[in-house]
Amino acid sequence: MIRRIRSILSGGHWPQKAPYNAEAHLAEFDQAWWLIRLYYGATLYVAYRIMGRVWATSSGGGVSNPLWPVAWARDLDLAGPVLIVFMMASAVLGVLVPKYLWVRISVFVSFFLANAYWLSSGQGSVNHGSHFWIWLGLVFCFLPSGSKEEIGSKLRSRHQFLLVYWAGMALILLFYSMSGFWKVAGAIEAMMVGRTSAFEPTALAIIAAWTMILDGEPTILGPLITTYPWIGWPAHIGVIYVELVAFLIAFRPALHRLWGVLLVGFHICTFLLLGINFPQHMFVLIIILIWSPFPTQHYSMGETLRQLPGLGWMFPRPVRQAQQPVGGVRGL
Repeated sequence: MIRRIRSILSGGHWPQKAPYNAEAHLAEFDQAWWLIRLYYGATLYVAYRIMGRVWATSSGGGVSNPLWPVAWARDLDLAGPVLIVFMMASAVLGVLVPKYLWVRISVFVSFFLANAYWLSSGQGSVNHGSHFWIWLGLVFCFLPSGSKEEIGSKLRSRHQFLLVYWAGMALILLFYSMSGFWKVAGAIEAMMVGRTSAFEPTALAIIAAWTMILDGEPTILGPLITTYPWIGWPAHIGVIYVELVAFLIAFRPALHRLWGVLLVGFHICTFLLLGINFPQHMFVLIIILIWSPFPTQHYSMGETLRQLPGLGWMFPRPVRQAQQPVGGVRGL
């Protein structure tokens, strides 16, 4: 049943029963191991950025109406410093010894609490820029514990390690698919009531104009798009497609790196056009997708394009012409 579902989601590009390749499996594990270490290294940087926000909240009088994870911090002066020390100590340990389960749990819990405390100062929910780091921290708690040699020497442990890594990738891509789904749903609703939908050529220009009005200042590309709306229309439709089908990409290794590049480009353009900046997302996309350990085999351009969800039919396999026998046409 699971293999059947996987085959459907992959569009038939994931074989029902792939032959075991020990060399490829070891290579995937080795790369995933170092990428996890790199993730916890980047976690220390992200913790350093969050530390200032937590301290600003604490020094500004703390929180009087905290979110539920930090309900204990109500009017508690030491809550901010305690959370900062907890988060930074956990992040440092995550860099040094992520092989221990209690360290990975500590990293997740400290990030979750620190963000909840900071956001209790007025934003009221988990900040969009923090979703990736909090959820990946939870997923990586399920990694098998032990040294690289201990895990790498057992097929079952290596498989579990790679499965958890893949689960983190699938979850991140699911977030993008959810975003794409709501863009499409909102566009359909707008069309039904006669408003401008996301599918229309002027949609991106309207979004850019509205953003600049709210912020009171122009963005880098905002004036260009509002002057020439047709420039941004193909990119806007493309972004909706890239987000909508993102979850399916987890089941198509040939597209991992391509989708990582496309999503990084999406965030770069979002900043240039709307001034929205998510530096943490760049770290995650590079580590999880662009440097994905799973595309171990070489895929030609044609093979890669044929795996595009819903668009692969546009790139059919070349028809091989039957070879003629030496000496003339067969049968003569």
